[in-house]
Amino acid sequence: MSAGKLSEKLGMEILCGDFLKLEIDKVFDAVIMLHVLEHLKDPVQHLNKISGQLRKGGVFFAALPNIESRSGLVKLGLEKLKLKRKNIAGYYDTEHHLWYYTPSTLRKLLQKNFDVITVYSGDRFNPGRSKLNTIIEEKIFSKLLWHSSMGVLAVKK
Repeated sequence: MSAGKLSEKLGMEILCGDFLKLEIDKVFDAVIMLHVLEHLKDPVQHLNKISGQLRKGGVFFAALPNIESRSGLVKLGLEKLKLKRKNIAGYYDTEHHLWYYTPSTLRKLLQKNFDVITVYSGDRFNPGRSKLNTIIEEKIFSKLLWHSSMGVLAVKK
């Protein structure tokens, strides 16, 4: 179904095309990217444009693979022990993935335009946790869990 037909069917405007070239004359309250960042040729350009389209205090949420997850680290260990063929890219379907992220690299990527509320592993989400719990989750617990994906919640500065 074309974007035009889907737009008509849903009763909402749908923009289609190269995101960086689209002329968007609106400001949004939230942007959600589900497994998109790892596919972009230039994620910084995209995040700059997204920041420009978000109102101050607007919410940015993204889900993406965590290359530093326990499952990824175990598979890497098995490769080093020669118990698994060497191809870490295969775990994350990287024929399509151009970038790998960890909780800390994701935080660094966003820090120019956003205040990161939380980066979490898997499907757990708790934006109300303390700073200490956030540090423990991002630096230690996210590596102990099997989840190969993570999420981030941030607000525009």
